[in-house]
Amino acid sequence: MRLDQPCGLDKLVGPRLLLWVARFLAILVAYLYHDWQSLLVLTWVMHSTLNVSQKAFGKVTKWVYAPLFILLTSFYFAVNIDELVPSWLLGVEQSWRYGLYRFQRPVLEVLLLEAFVIAQVTWVKAGESLSEEDEDLRRQGVNLFRALSSPGSRSYQNLLLLAIPLCERIMLLIILFSGLEKVDIYHIMFLILFIGFLAQSAKKETLTRILIFFSAFFILGKYFCSLLSADSYNQEILEVIGLYTDVGQPGEQAYFEYPFNVEEWIVLFAGCIQYVLQRLIADEEETEICIRKAGKNLRLRFPRTNKVFQLFYNLKRKIILLMVFATFLLLLQIYPRSLINWGFLIITNLLFYIELSSPVSLSQKQKYWYLMTFYSSLVILLRIVFLFCQLPYIRDGYWVQRFADSLPGWVQEY
Repeated sequence: MRLDQPCGLDKLVGPRLLLWVARFLAILVAYLYHDWQSLLVLTWVMHSTLNVSQKAFGKVTKWVYAPLFILLTSFYFAVNIDELVPSWLLGVEQSWRYGLYRFQRPVLEVLLLEAFVIAQVTWVKAGESLSEEDEDLRRQGVNLFRALSSPGSRSYQNLLLLAIPLCERIMLLIILFSGLEKVDIYHIMFLILFIGFLAQSAKKETLTRILIFFSAFFILGKYFCSLLSADSYNQEILEVIGLYTDVGQPGEQAYFEYPFNVEEWIVLFAGCIQYVLQRLIADEEETEICIRKAGKNLRLRFPRTNKVFQLFYNLKRKIILLMVFATFLLLLQIYPRSLINWGFLIITNLLFYIELSSPVSLSQKQKYWYLMTFYSSLVILLRIVFLFCQLPYIRDGYWVQRFADSLPGWVQEY
């Protein structure tokens, strides 16, 4: 079965592509106008990431969000009609916070607002034609993977199918690097979720939903807090939580006043894409069969290239082991005297012994790799908790410093 044959895949891709276009335009509007009305637009974006059914969310958008968006765009237009809005109202301090924006690029802004509304209406209309079978991602996933792995499929389609298992690893790297970027509750939660994905792989779909909800909540919460006046919140508490954003106090309206944090949106959208893939590959047995067929197609078409990849696959575990040892040497260079590195040394030597000299089964070897994963995750978590406790607001306001001072000297050193 070829991808261009009718198998309902156009209904799988089409509405979701329109939804992504509508999301992009909504984000552009929300960041262009930093006001309370834009908070509603951002709420729609977050709601769209948490909803599974396209048709059900389309009804909510049609009867709730879309009328409000039409009123919102009409309000922006009305504000820019001369003498319609009283001059004293426009003279209120930071009046643009309440949506009283004066267009500086009228043609571009009108086109953006109209495109935003049209994208909403077009997506809602496309979602109304979906049936229950069209929204069954598990069934659509089987049809899609069979098409991508069929004998008549193209090489790039086979590569696309083979790359699907890598998406989860990419998402884990994104979560890890995001968690290590800064020390606050927001970023620490990413590290906890990262450990959860490693330790509870059977519950990865639930963990992905938690990741999406958590990321969406914090993006919306940070935007909300940025609209509040400085005397209505405690800046130190918001910094510890991760909700504070420094937008300054400008004397006049400015476009894109609220800074766009790329990392936050990458984490959110990576979770959304991964959740869709998880629902598509719900039938893991069928997916594995299709992946093997795609690999076979490529081996028949590119026999020489296949030999190189086969050699790399056979040496994969040994290459990873060498990378682990190189990481240990790097840690030893940074922290020459450390109990943590002593633990890494023991586990690394154990892995060398198991992989190179012990005739044990693959499942038994895997247990020792789980030990390294658990130990590394525990070290990361403890390190971040320690740094979190060193934040001035936490250290000075609670018993953390007193407890740290009561520990033995060798514990404090290591």
